Amino acid sequence: MSEEPAPSKRRLRPAQVIVVVVLAGFLVAFLYSALAAAREGARIANCQSNVHAFGLSYAMYSDLYSNRCPDAGVGKSAADHFNLLTNVTAAGKIFYCPSDKYRTPKAEFQPGDALTSANVSYGYVAGANWQVQPDSILMFDRGLTGTTVGSRWSKTSPHGTKGGNQLFLDGHVEFKPTLIQTLKGETVVTDP
Repeated sequence: MSEEPAPSKRRLRPAQVIVVVVLAGFLVAFLYSALAAAREGARIANCQSNVHAFGLSYAMYSDLYSNRCPDAGVGKSAADHFNLLTNVTAAGKIFYCPSDKYRTPKAEFQPGDALTSANVSYGYVAGANWQVQPDSILMFDRGLTGTTVGSRWSKTSPHGTKGGNQLFLDGHVEFKPTLIQTLKGETVVTDP
């Protein structure tokens, strides 16, 4: 009877271990960047939802005030204009974009506790008539570098230089890399 050879024990060499660790590192880095992109996409969608809810608040306000949008007067901040919406919405968080690193959300309106520039992530075109010019922009993510067609968003805007949300007077919202039309109205109001 012949002896069978003992099975050889296969062990990974140090170079093979290094290759496996490096490949695992690349996989983790790829998954992390994909997850970060998905998170930002979700924040953009949440911001669009807030802007749309904002539009619904404007529609309710304009129904109460002869198709006029909130107008706190010349020289007022966006927060001052938005505080006029407190009779049609109690959700303060719709004034905040979840991607905005420079603002803090306000959960809800409390009597005597108004919005400030620290709570508002959006700019506003004051003096507009609701749905009179439905293709005009009413509200936009703050941080625009100008008010004419092609103006871009700055690095400090909620979504950085990727673009921003724009609410139109007919109620629809679009996310674009640049301003798609010149802002028209009595006053364009943004908070620093």
